[in-house]
Amino acid sequence: MRTISNSKVNDKYVLVLKENGNHTLIVEEYPIEDIDYIVTEINAVVENPEKTLYDLYSKANRHLDYNTTYSLCYPYEYDNAYINEASSPERITVDTYKKELEQFRNSVTHTTRYKNMDSKSQKEYLDKCISDYIEKHYKHEYFKKKEYASQAIRFIKCQYLSRILEGVENDPTTRMFSTDSIGWTSFKYSVSDDVQVIVSTNFLYGVAAYFHLAVKYKDMMLIPYSDLVNYYYANMQDLISYTRSYVPQRDSWYFALNYVANFVNESRANPNAFIRKYVLSEIEEMLKGLRATIKNPGEILSAIKDKKQDYISMRVIRPFEVNDERFFSVMPSEAVSVFKAEKISGALMFLESLDQIKTLCPEVIPVMEEVIVMNKSIEPEILKTLESIVESLKPLESELKTAEKERGKLSRRIEVIEKHIKHSLAKITTSFEREAILEEYAKNHPEYVELKEELRKKLDEIDELESQIRSRKRFKERMEVCLERIKTKCVA
Repeated sequence: MRTISNSKVNDKYVLVLKENGNHTLIVEEYPIEDIDYIVTEINAVVENPEKTLYDLYSKANRHLDYNTTYSLCYPYEYDNAYINEASSPERITVDTYKKELEQFRNSVTHTTRYKNMDSKSQKEYLDKCISDYIEKHYKHEYFKKKEYASQAIRFIKCQYLSRILEGVENDPTTRMFSTDSIGWTSFKYSVSDDVQVIVSTNFLYGVAAYFHLAVKYKDMMLIPYSDLVNYYYANMQDLISYTRSYVPQRDSWYFALNYVANFVNESRANPNAFIRKYVLSEIEEMLKGLRATIKNPGEILSAIKDKKQDYISMRVIRPFEVNDERFFSVMPSEAVSVFKAEKISGALMFLESLDQIKTLCPEVIPVMEEVIVMNKSIEPEILKTLESIVESLKPLESELKTAEKERGKLSRRIEVIEKHIKHSLAKITTSFEREAILEEYAKNHPEYVELKEELRKKLDEIDELESQIRSRKRFKERMEVCLERIKTKCVA
């Protein structure tokens, strides 16, 4: 499980977006009460070999509340999964220890060895057993203490964090804050009757975790159109649903809340003019990227591959990765065509949004027309690329079929030999003897070793062929999605 690294958000302070006296928004840090001294005391007990789990409980108990749990992520990063709410560790009492000791004492006194001793020997033996038990279970409970301390510290920290979050939430000047809640949360801020800003999060749900920011103009989403051309991968279905999408981690609160503050402060005087400026700027950047991709897709792909891109949501948008490099190396020229087709046809997913905003921004009408023309122009290239991919699959599938037959023949020959070996090993019980016999057999039967090596190479060959076929089929599927999108969206 990944925990907080260097982030101080919701560790040392809570970030709060609040409205100040002149009706502008500012982001402030609300400090969380320092519990370092408590953590130090608890960890000192953990590291002291003379201290027991009960000593640790006695130290932490005054800070614990056994009737409360906190549905907070701390100290885990937001993209973790299967994390429970923060709760107090179980009570440890002296009676518990006495009961455990009594159970151990009874287990010793019921042994045959103990019963066969005289009374003096029984006492000495029992005292020695109990002493060893105490040494092992009471004074050296390091891992139990570590686990207990971890749970206690998390609970205490969440207790203090919860107090600040509750105070912030009840402050009438608070508009949004860096919630640490497990699961779904949402904040909504109305800039005007027409403009709303919404921050929604879903933390500690693994790959399903998200951190989104949406700006709505008259219930229409402001979309980051330029992300389509600025990143290698863009999940179009998600991209048209949010204005900004962040990595699910604590530091993203800086970017999200400051974005909201800047957007609201700049747009408050004339929201319509600000929205127009945002939309036209995004569309201009998108069009510039699309035109460049149509003209020289290989050059644009190389530029995106080399670009450093931080603080992006891997679910919605992401940069070019090592796996993409391997994937594209299978069919380099076709890969560039796939990249081009996905970018150009991806813009068709914006048509509905552009149609909704054309009343405010009539400049988008020729943009919509240009996007359609671009897509119609690449349809022949998509068909040609699909044909090339299909043709490249035929010899590979034929090679795979032949290799599978050869693998079968080798496997059957080896099975005959190994059936004989298993018969020889049937009465052998120790692994040492089995290994010795197998080693001797291999030394006296080099043809068996050669067959095994030949089978290994054949399996490697099959793996490589299957990988090549899978990659080409994936290229084909991606191109077919683009083609279907063009046929559906570019209806005359």
